[in-house]
Amino acid sequence: MFSTIGLQKILSTQYEFWIPNFPTSKDLSNTIFSNYQSLLTRQLRLFNNFYITFLPHCNTSVSGGGNSIVSYFNSHESLHSLSSSDLQSLWKKRIMFMDQLVSIDGSYLSTWKEVKKQNPKANFKGPTPKWFQQLEKSNIIAAETQYDSMSPPIRKASNYRPKNEWTISWDLTHQCELYGKTVEQQNDLYGTSLTYRC
Repeated sequence: MFSTIGLQKILSTQYEFWIPNFPTSKDLSNTIFSNYQSLLTRQLRLFNNFYITFLPHCNTSVSGGGNSIVSYFNSHESLHSLSSSDLQSLWKKRIMFMDQLVSIDGSYLSTWKEVKKQNPKANFKGPTPKWFQQLEKSNIIAAETQYDSMSPPIRKASNYRPKNEWTISWDLTHQCELYGKTVEQQNDLYGTSLTYRC
């Protein structure tokens, strides 16, 4: 059985990076919202410099959403990475997942007023934060609809085989959606990108 103190230290490290699971080697190179780093965080970062990673033997995932807002910002080139003040703002407002900022189906970005209403206990004093303004600028087609237009990034490699990527498209002849798991993405530098799915 994992000790309670050990589990608390692991969760504290996760909260320093404001991510819902134990930090990977990529997460350990990101900024944290606090100037203070716990001993475990400092040690994990030090070992990460030598390409040594550790994983806990128990599940430390935080439930509440599917897509971490930190990983969302880091995975889209059009968005700047979050600064420590942005992370502190997210922490104060208790926003960890993109699911807290979009509609139930994930198609529409909520307005800042709607985000405030969804979480009345959090600290929403002051103007709209810069990280949310940046999200609005990069994701919205029309201001009146707040439609989330961010498409998945196209990789620069000519052949790319993602591990867990799903696509959706519309079939005009059958008038229905087609869902599929991406098997391979082929990119032509001067042409189009083809996605094969099963």
